[in-house]
Amino acid sequence: MKRTAIGLIELSSIAAGFAVADVLLKAAMVELLINRTICSGKYLILIGGEVAAVEASLAAGVGVGGSAPTAPNCAPATCWATRWSPTR
Repeated sequence: MKRTAIGLIELSSIAAGFAVADVLLKAAMVELLINRTICSGKYLILIGGEVAAVEASLAAGVGVGGSAPTAPNCAPATCWATRWSPTR
C-alpha cells in the first residue's frame, strides 16, 4: 500500500475512539499508525494510505463518532475529507 496521505481524528471519548478506529479500518484500505489515549478522556487515531482511501475512511469515522470528534483532520497538502477547515 502506498502511503500518500495521513488522516487524524481526535475524540473526546475513549470508548468512541475504539468504535471509530474499527470503522476507519473497515471502511477502506488504510494503515493504523497511532491509536491511543493522549490525555484523560481524549483519544487520538492517525491513519495512512492513499488519498481516496484516507478520505473515505475519515468520512466514515466522523459519521460514527457523532459528537465525539473534536479535531478530525487530514494533512492539508494531501487531502481534506471533513467539514472542518485546516486553518481553524
